[in-house]
Amino acid sequence: MNPFYLRADFDGAGRTDYVVLITEITSRKEGFAFCFGNGRKPQIVGAGVEIAVEGGVRGDDFAVFNVWGIAGGCGAAKHECLFIEQAEAGSGFLIWNGQRCVWKQGAL
Repeated sequence: MNPFYLRADFDGAGRTDYVVLITEITSRKEGFAFCFGNGRKPQIVGAGVEIAVEGGVRGDDFAVFNVWGIAGGCGAAKHECLFIEQAEAGSGFLIWNGQRCVWKQGAL
């Protein structure tokens, strides 16, 4: 995906945060690193780090997704989140809930 990073206010702190595409070296699994402008420890999603996705199934590789962007007003927090999509197949949102990223299913 291009560009390889996006910026938004993912945690609602009023500072610019970044999300960067990453690949785990040994497994070649793809994912995202959320880097927060307030100094909070980066949050890895995918790239070998599991997250509960559609139906509670655990996933650790986001290589199938080929479209991404920023969506506003996500979830109860109403701050920006990461929108990801597998073109013509399905989509979802990665939303920071104050402690970790959670998955919200989009269109199938």
